[in-house]
Parts: sequence; C-alpha cells; structure tokens
Amino acid sequence: MKRWLWYIALLLVIIFFRIAWRLCLPFLLAIILAATLNPLVTWVTEKTPINRSLATMIIFVLCGVLGGGILLLASAALVQGISTFIEHLPTYGVTLTVVTEQLIEKAGRFFLRIPPDVLRVFQEYVEEVYRASQRVITTLGQSALVAIGALPGFAAMLLISLLAAFFITKDWAWLMSRARDLLPEEWQSPATKAGIEVTRALGRYILAQTLVISLSTLASTLGLRLIGVERWLSAGLVGGLLDIVPIVGPSLLYVPWAVYSWIVGQRGLAVSLIVMFGVISALRQFIEPRIVGASLGIHPLIMLMGLYWGSILLGAKGLIVAPVVLILGKAIIAVREEVKPNKDRSAPAMIDPDSAQ
Repeated sequence: MKRWLWYIALLLVIIFFRIAWRLCLPFLLAIILAATLNPLVTWVTEKTPINRSLATMIIFVLCGVLGGGILLLASAALVQGISTFIEHLPTYGVTLTVVTEQLIEKAGRFFLRIPPDVLRVFQEYVEEVYRASQRVITTLGQSALVAIGALPGFAAMLLISLLAAFFITKDWAWLMSRARDLLPEEWQSPATKAGIEVTRALGRYILAQTLVISLSTLASTLGLRLIGVERWLSAGLVGGLLDIVPIVGPSLLYVPWAVYSWIVGQRGLAVSLIVMFGVISALRQFIEPRIVGASLGIHPLIMLMGLYWGSILLGAKGLIVAPVVLILGKAIIAVREEVKPNKDRSAPAMIDPDSAQ
C-alpha cells in the first residue's frame, strides 16, 4: 500500500478524535470493553456447550458482580472513614482552635518587633493569599456542582456503553465481517490485522492499568499500616481509588491530611504521610511505563515519552490519549511490515525487544 494512504488514514483518525470524541465516546468505550471480554467469551463457547449469547450474558453478569462488589467495598470503606471523621470532628475543632490561638499569640508578639513598612507588605501578601484561597474554594465548589450535574449524563453514557458492549461482544464475528466488507479488497487483510492488533492491545492496556492501580492501592494500604494510621484500610482504599484521577491522584488525600496533621502538632504523622506519598508517586512513575509498555509490546522509554508529551500537550486527557496513539502507531507499523513484498520484516524500533522474542 502506498505510503501516502497511511498518512491520510492517520490524519483521518486524528480528525475523528478531535471532532467526534464526545459523540462516539460511549461506543468507543463499548468497543474497548467488548475487545477485552471477547477472548473470554470465545473461550467459554469453545470449551462448553453454551451458545455465544448466553456466554456473553454470563460473562457480563459476573464482571458486573465483581465490579459492583469492589465498588461496594470501596464505598463502605469511604463511608466508614467519613463517619469516623464526623465522630471526631468536635475534637478536631477544639484542637484546631487551640492551635490557632497559639499561632495568633505568637504572631502578635512577632509583629510587635516588625517595622511598619514590612508589616504593611506582609498584610498585603496575607490579603492576596486570602483572596486566592477564596477563588480556589469558589472554583472547587463550582466544579463540584458541575460534576454533580453531570452524573445523570454519565450514568446514561455508562448504560449505553454497557448495552453496546453486550451486543458487540455477542455478534463480534458478524460485525467484524461486515466492517471488513465495507473496505476495498486490497485494504481488507491489512485492516483486519490492524483491527485485531488494536483491540487486543487496548484490552491489554486496560488490564495493565488495573494492575498498576491495584499495586498503588496495595502500597497505600501497607504504607498507612506501617506508619500506624488507625483507619489504614479505608484510607488506603480511598488513596488507591484516587489514583484513577489523572495528574493529581492520591495527592487529593495525602497533602491536605499532612498539612492538617502538621498544624495540629502531629509532625511525625505529617512527615510520614509526605514521605509515603512521595514513595508511592515514585513507584507509580517507575512501574507504569514498564507494566503498560510490556503489556503492549512497546519499549518503556517510548511509553514514558508518550505519557510525558501527552500530559504536556493535552493535560489530563493526554495520559489517556497517548497510549491509544502509541497503540494505533504500533498497529500501523506492524501491518506495514507485513504487507511489504519481499522486504525485511524486522521488528520496528518502538517495539520492546523483550516482547518481540
């Protein structure tokens, strides 16, 4: 196939993601989920007398029960942690009041020795910090309202994705055959191979991310247990689940917690939380490129560069888009190598040498 056709195809994919992202997102998620579960459904139909429709329903029900159970356990841990916090809230309030009074007393004695000009500059700085804090709180409140307002739409999108994934998985072979027939004859074989490569890679990517989040949750839980936190299990689960949030992740839990602990005089706990958060962040940055790269057959250096550039160019979205782009690029390169007549088919440079063996 001519090189310019590949460039046009890549350009069309980029335009598609830019324009039709929101419209097609539920069905893209459905395709990814179907591609992940299709091998399992196929295995069940081959090893048992169950037909494909029933096998698909059983697999989806089992996955729903498993996912719902995990979500229920995490929600129970979160509710327990919130209940404990509310129970001790009066104690926290008294402690915070005492600490604030001590700080005000020390600040008063300190300000008596400061020249008036320096004190005026300091007061202006404090006022600016106060205004900035108000803006941050207002922004967080507005974001929370937007998130709450988006919940019905998210629930509808999730329901559509699950239904679409069920029908795609049930009729996987027929749908793939119809999609292949829509292409020109010379495109059918390369497109089929590329589609198989992409769907398998997307499934492996989801499993790899699940493993990374599980390891991060385990590290959070064990770390909190080692430093002697009372509700270490619930706090560890919350910290692990926050790892799903791009960029900020567990810092939403550990940084405010450490600041509060420092203010109320629990300096050892504050330092331990910051050190533990740094270790968990470093661990994730170390294992994510390796696990994800190994699962996709992409060198960890290429994966690390993709994640970094994606976060710089697109922010939080880049951490999701970058692996997808690398998967598409690897599939295109692999298919190009297969369709080259009478040429060397050595593994492309972006493929991990260990996975190519």
